[in-house]
Amino acid sequence: MDSSFGKIGGLNCWEHTQTLLRYYEYAQGVDIHVASWPLIWDNATEGLQYHITGNMCGRLTQVMSMEGACFALLCSQVLTEKNAAKCKVDKWAFVDKLPGGGFSMIYGPTGEPLVEAPDTGAEVILYADIDLKTKWMAKQNLDVVGHYSRPDLLSLRVNQYPAKPVHFATDLPVEHK
Repeated sequence: MDSSFGKIGGLNCWEHTQTLLRYYEYAQGVDIHVASWPLIWDNATEGLQYHITGNMCGRLTQVMSMEGACFALLCSQVLTEKNAAKCKVDKWAFVDKLPGGGFSMIYGPTGEPLVEAPDTGAEVILYADIDLKTKWMAKQNLDVVGHYSRPDLLSLRVNQYPAKPVHFATDLPVEHK
C-alpha cells in the first residue's frame, strides 16, 4: 500500500516463515513492513518448541528487515492479569505466567534495532525516525530481488485470481487436456 511515508506491507504471525510471501513483498518495493505477532510467553516455554517464543518471532522480523532492506515494525499483543480476566481466560493454565507478549520492536533496513526493547508484557508505543535513503544504501549491499537475485535459476509466479479449493480437469487449458 502506498502512503506518504512510503510503501507499507505486512504479514501476520507464521506468514513470516513463508519465504515466497516475504519475497513477494520485497518485489513490490516495501519500505515499511508491519510484522503482527500474537502474544507468546517466553517465560512459559516448558513443553513448547523454541521457535514458539517472542525471541524467535523478533529474530524472524529482524531478518525480514535486513533481507528486504526495509524498516520493520514488530507489533505484538500483550495480555496482563487484568485483561486476562476481561477476556475470561484468567482460569487458563498459563495465567501464572502473565504478563505475556510485549516483544514489540522497530528495526532498520540492515537489521539494526532502532529503539530499546520494551520490558516483557509492557504495553508501549514505540517511535523511531526513519530515513528511506538508508534503505537504498542497504540495497547497494544486498538486494535479494535485484542484483543479488538469480532469475536465471528461480522466479516467483503470483496468482492474482480468486483461488478455488478444487480444480477439475475440465478447468485446464486446452493444451493440457
